[in-house]
Amino acid sequence: MDLSFQEKSYWASLIIMSVVWVNYFVRIQPALVDGSLSREDSIGLFIGAVVILVILEIITHIVLAATNSKAADQPADERDKSIKRQAGNIAGWVLGVCVVMIGGFAMFKEVSSVLVANLLLLALVMSHCVDYALALFYYRRGF
Repeated sequence: MDLSFQEKSYWASLIIMSVVWVNYFVRIQPALVDGSLSREDSIGLFIGAVVILVILEIITHIVLAATNSKAADQPADERDKSIKRQAGNIAGWVLGVCVVMIGGFAMFKEVSSVLVANLLLLALVMSHCVDYALALFYYRRGF
């Protein structure tokens, strides 16, 4: 399977984001459920996850650009823009629906701000994963 530079970039970002944030949520979930997670612990884990995510993305995209220098320098064509627009549109809807659901949940149930913040973070991560996955689907579909 011959992948374009954009597809490789989306695959790398999807895998990195999934691994980093699944690790974060698996580590934080037990303390969130029983309510023992402090704001300081949550912030520490969050900052660690963001730093690891940024470092892995930078290293991966440097390697991708170095191994595909000609393709990396080319501007996005109409197909790339269309794919990005359509995937981003659906991902935006996913984020919007999740935010409304979390807001409704927080209004009708007594919850901590740490839980709401982590649910919003989960919604953001899910929308990005949907964006990357749909873009990959559209590239394979031949959009």
